[in-house]
Amino acid sequence: MLSIDSLPKSLAGCEAVLLGAPRYLELLDPEHPDYHPGYTNLVRAQAGLAPDPLAPAYRAPRSHPAEPEIVLEPSDRFVAPIRGNAPEKPWQGILGRKPWQYRVTAVIVHMDTPELLEAVLATLRAQTLRPYLLVVDTGSLAVNRRKLEQLEQKHEDLEIHYLRSKGYQHSSEPITAANDLAFSLAQTEFVYSTHVDVFLRRRDFLEWLVSLCGPETPAVGYRMSSRQWKTDLWWHCLGHSATCYHLPTWRKIGASWSLARARERLGLTLQESDWGWPDTETAPGLCFRDAGFPIRTLGEPAGGPSVLAIGDEINDVQEDDNLVHVRSTTSHKLYQPATSMARAERLRREVAAAWKRAEKWSELDQRLLASPYLGPIERAKRCEHRGPKAQCGCNELYTCLAGKGDSQARVSLNDCVACVTSAEPLTAMPTAPGSALDSDPAEDLRPAPA
Repeated sequence: MLSIDSLPKSLAGCEAVLLGAPRYLELLDPEHPDYHPGYTNLVRAQAGLAPDPLAPAYRAPRSHPAEPEIVLEPSDRFVAPIRGNAPEKPWQGILGRKPWQYRVTAVIVHMDTPELLEAVLATLRAQTLRPYLLVVDTGSLAVNRRKLEQLEQKHEDLEIHYLRSKGYQHSSEPITAANDLAFSLAQTEFVYSTHVDVFLRRRDFLEWLVSLCGPETPAVGYRMSSRQWKTDLWWHCLGHSATCYHLPTWRKIGASWSLARARERLGLTLQESDWGWPDTETAPGLCFRDAGFPIRTLGEPAGGPSVLAIGDEINDVQEDDNLVHVRSTTSHKLYQPATSMARAERLRREVAAAWKRAEKWSELDQRLLASPYLGPIERAKRCEHRGPKAQCGCNELYTCLAGKGDSQARVSLNDCVACVTSAEPLTAMPTAPGSALDSDPAEDLRPAPA
């Protein structure tokens, strides 16, 4: 079998990719039944290298002699269903870790701000609970779409979809349409809805939201900003800048983001839909309220099914220990350029701080995983093979992506601890204040409140 040491010169520099995804190495072996020399440039593209002009293009074998050959570009390699000589279930795609094998999908609506998007994605990847990333673009210009395509080709945990409508009746409709598409595509138990101008400060924020969310509390986030000049119903709606949803319950009650649905529910005409009501988050808020999920504030006793407000959004730059939200960046860029220019420096600082936090969080994760101080339970929770909860309905069982456990690859936390625990006892975790493992690596990056 082909090995790293015997790689041809055309694959120099691709070692990290091949070691991280051994299936690529298998497919490059001439003795493999699915081998094709065109895989060389697919692997080079994954490693961020220019194509080898001497390597042939990959042409998927024809399933029938009368069918034309299928030519796959590097940008096609992750798209499902797999074309040509595909495995047994080609619709599941080529990814080693499938989109449904995460606990949460992070949904981001985007338009013409790829630099902000990259910073937000970096902080999400560095979360203690790492999400699958699903971006819906709502009409970026060609130059920015090319940047998105390049970004998607670099990462297996990212998929990007595009809306190219030729007209909307309301300025919020691109966002509601994008969210409806994203929620129909999401395949995890939880969905985290956020914006390109929301920069997380807390590295376990997603994990914390998911711990509060479930069938009895199917939505957790900040209450939407006030619309008291128009209606009192805004108070019952969560915003959509940093909100976690329990997707099975969302589907069960037939929730939707549709702005037209919100207008019809409120008995308003399009002409009466102004001054921020109804807005993007109105339809979900009304769907939950109509289904028997009133809103409550963090700290209040539940007393039954409800949605949970962990705080309140404001009509300005918002910051707390969880995040900083430079509100309405895309909208201001489109419709209020003077406001956009006034906030440009603040936005630049927050993007730079977000990158630093993401880098330090990722570095800390690597140090923790290699540290003798990390306890067995934390090692088990951080295991790369720890998948979503099992489909049997038991809250104690998870799926093992390495196939361990029972016949359906189900494992308990005790099984995971036994798997990751070495024979040697672990050294006690240091508890001295200010130790490297006890502090937030991005603490010094947080700006003083405005």
